Amino acid sequence: MIYRLNDAVMYSVHGVCRITAITEMSFSGTEKLYYVLKPIAERESTIFIQTDNRKEVERMHPALTHDSAMEFILSLPDEEVAWIDDDPLRKETYATVFANADRSELIRLIRMTAHRRAELGRVGKKMRVTDENFIRDAEKILFGELAFALEIPFESVQNYISRTLHRDFYEIDPAETSA
Repeated sequence: MIYRLNDAVMYSVHGVCRITAITEMSFSGTEKLYYVLKPIAERESTIFIQTDNRKEVERMHPALTHDSAMEFILSLPDEEVAWIDDDPLRKETYATVFANADRSELIRLIRMTAHRRAELGRVGKKMRVTDENFIRDAEKILFGELAFALEIPFESVQNYISRTLHRDFYEIDPAETSA
């Protein structure tokens, strides 16, 4: 995909970024064309992506618009996701989802992790730090994009989704899963 100046894109764990320039630069002695990205949530950061680096460019995708954000919320997947007991496999799954920034997978794993947190809480236990960090970072990416698209504060996204769906964001709709 070819992006233009001022496009809003999602880029991996950096979330929504604005393309502030498309310019030739020399980082290693060779002139190359770069996308210059400014993360919306990390204004002091600047990211340079070579336009011919297919792997990195594929990690970018257009940020949601208001209409596509609403469509996404209304079509949130309701399937339950089984907890991944194997720690290395779970960490690898987290890393893959972050690298791809797949919204549906983020939702699924956020819910899986939130359900596990609640399950552990009922027996007086806490989640591992890795899992807490995952849910925090995943919400930052997903809610950050939705906040940008819907033009609402980041802190309001979870309640906005819950009001729109008429149920808690973290809950699976029993009517959907029993069908």
